[in-house]
Amino acid sequence: MDMKQYGTLMVAALPLVAQPQAAYARTADEYAAKGNEKVTQGDYRGADEAFSRAVKEDPSFAKGFNNRGIARAAMDDLQGALKDFDEAVRLKPDYAEAWYNRGSIKMKLGDTDGALADYTRAIALHPNHGDALLSRAAAYTKQGNQSAARADVEKAAQVYFATGFARAKAGDRRGAIADYTRVVELMPKKADALNNRGNLYMETGDTKKAIEDYSRAVEADPKYVLAYRNRASARLASGDRNGAFADYGEALRLEPKNADIWFGRALAKAGADDHKGAVADYGKAIGLDSKHALAFMNRGNAKLKMGDRKGAAEDYTRSLELDPKNADAWFNRGFLKSAGNDAGGAIGDFDRAIAYNPQYAKAYYLRGVSRSTLGDEEGALADITRAADLGLPVAKTLLEKKRSGK
Repeated sequence: MDMKQYGTLMVAALPLVAQPQAAYARTADEYAAKGNEKVTQGDYRGADEAFSRAVKEDPSFAKGFNNRGIARAAMDDLQGALKDFDEAVRLKPDYAEAWYNRGSIKMKLGDTDGALADYTRAIALHPNHGDALLSRAAAYTKQGNQSAARADVEKAAQVYFATGFARAKAGDRRGAIADYTRVVELMPKKADALNNRGNLYMETGDTKKAIEDYSRAVEADPKYVLAYRNRASARLASGDRNGAFADYGEALRLEPKNADIWFGRALAKAGADDHKGAVADYGKAIGLDSKHALAFMNRGNAKLKMGDRKGAAEDYTRSLELDPKNADAWFNRGFLKSAGNDAGGAIGDFDRAIAYNPQYAKAYYLRGVSRSTLGDEEGALADITRAADLGLPVAKTLLEKKRSGK
């Protein structure tokens, strides 16, 4: 990374930070709210006037001075902005954003030493202030202190990574992507950030970008097993089965005792109708993790596809012993029983599937069919009606036939 060039760009790109006003005198509060609205509209002159009224009403309003400084900086009144930020930090010495903003003005005025001091004060008050860390890195770069600059860039990347992780966990995918993007801009070979951003792209349906990120992650770290696994899933979603199997192969070469990788490749093989290969891979997963309930259930599915009904039943039962709340496993065993003329046993399993998933349309439908087989037409009609209400097309069709008497 060319720190000198990057640092210069950081100073130009980083915005001053506005902060909403706190509750002061009612009129000052109202003027400040109007000023904030003007800022968002790009009317900086109007914002300046509103914030000026606010601080006139309440001369101790530190945030009013801070926000007026931002408006004045936007109009290139750097000296006016500097005076406002001076006043903000005088009134509120623990005001990290005002210290940061004053540092940014000092950098623009060529006062690198003063800017460095202000950024350092902002960081002391707010150690995870990513923008202040990057701006201080630019100041260090301008002074020729490359090691200190790089340390700040790395710390800022850690801050944005943590923020991105938290935003992703909270469901803010767009914000998380933006944070991870800042990380990879700072550290282009940070594999875990690329992997995590790839996951977010997958969640938003952008498979192409996800594959690009996973590819960059494994290029940065050729032993990054999780990125190979995730790229395999993305390639499957995009229809590239050969690429997916190659990724699973590389992941297994790196971690041959990872049950979840064997399980993932088994799912891919089942999707490609290679049920024999799927059974073998599920077996590998189970051999490594004898309590892998999903591996048992899915191996049961593959065995059923191959005509091994006994083996399928055994696997479904074992899966349910390990995870008795898995509605799909109850449904699958119920399906097997219904196909084997065990309508009573099937109903019992469908009962459990519905208990754990009350919206399970297929379970209602097949329970209805099983009830009809046993002569319980009233119960059958109720179940098929419920399945139709849940949107199952075959249930709607059967219900129409029953109602029409056909």
